[in-house]
Amino acid sequence: MTLHRHLGLCLAILASLVFTSPLSAQHEHGHAGSMPVGYHEFRFFGGDGKFYLSHFPMFSSIHAFQYIVEVELDTESKQAWLREEKDDFKRERRYQLSPYHKGHVSADRAEDEADWVLPDTLKVGKSFTGDIFYLGGKDRRIVCRDATVTVKNIVWKQELNPKFPRPTALTYVLFGTPKAAFLAHQISAPPKPGKKETDFDQVLSIEIVAASKSLSPVSAGKPLIVRGTDNLDKNKLQPGQRVTLSQFDNEQESIEVVVKDQLQLMQLPTQR
Repeated sequence: MTLHRHLGLCLAILASLVFTSPLSAQHEHGHAGSMPVGYHEFRFFGGDGKFYLSHFPMFSSIHAFQYIVEVELDTESKQAWLREEKDDFKRERRYQLSPYHKGHVSADRAEDEADWVLPDTLKVGKSFTGDIFYLGGKDRRIVCRDATVTVKNIVWKQELNPKFPRPTALTYVLFGTPKAAFLAHQISAPPKPGKKETDFDQVLSIEIVAASKSLSPVSAGKPLIVRGTDNLDKNKLQPGQRVTLSQFDNEQESIEVVVKDQLQLMQLPTQR
């Protein structure tokens, strides 16, 4: 993930940018004021015929959003992805999507980067182009060049605003289908200044063992908690772990899962 460009943009505009209203998983909200464009990259993954993008967030400025969206691929890219899935039969590769201007392939690919306003672009029905790839050593292994992705559904969106309360219990967002279900750690606000603990961006693939009727089939963007577990990095779920999650206000509505694999893990330090 190319965070060096993110850090430069954040430092340049941090003093001038102020967020004013929260984003939730259930409602579309416009951003207030004029938000600068930026270069936004994503984890790409899927299962059971569905494809998802998870934005790489930061606790500052234009990148201070947790977004998970379901997308559609153009026909050629979908065929390339299906071939890639067969080749990656051990499910060891971690894929990324980086936005580029369609048709531009400069000697230095960074010259083709497409910058845009994140909340304006990640809306149902909107499309953009980019490369889907994984890292083989230090090299990018391109799966789809100039893939066109169209936002089909907003699974989860949350502004990472210091004014918002952080969940005290370990909280994950459940989404996907019964055959291909996922958990994403809910992020909402940075730790208080001076605190040494970090937060984390984590996406997990899971197997459902048992679930209440309201949680099966899997609903999109449903926040669930691990009761009795503090929302700390040291308590994050691990591959192979069997755990029960439930609704915050109803312990009886629960789901038992086994964590299959970790698709994304990035530490988010205290800095804003």
